[in-house]
Amino acid sequence: MLAPSHYNHNEIVALDRAYINYAKFEELTDRGVVYVTKMKKNLSYEILVDCMHQNPEGLMEYREQVVVFRKDDINHIARIITYVDIKKSKKPKLI
Repeated sequence: MLAPSHYNHNEIVALDRAYINYAKFEELTDRGVVYVTKMKKNLSYEILVDCMHQNPEGLMEYREQVVVFRKDDINHIARIITYVDIKKSKKPKLI
């Protein structure tokens, strides 16, 4: 299923977070395919750009980070998007 040649520019692929393969992620990115996955907590990366977007009340709507993941000879640049999940009568949670 995760053969980058099966996907076209501007297609979106949603992946399970247990699947981490930077080479495949890089191939998808090179083809212009957008992939979305939930990160594992123990991944290491370097932050290149960090931008927080706020609503008119000054509360965080979402945070966008441009990062680089490094493994062997692969330097994969990606974005990490964090948003606030607000549910009624529950404490806000960062996702």
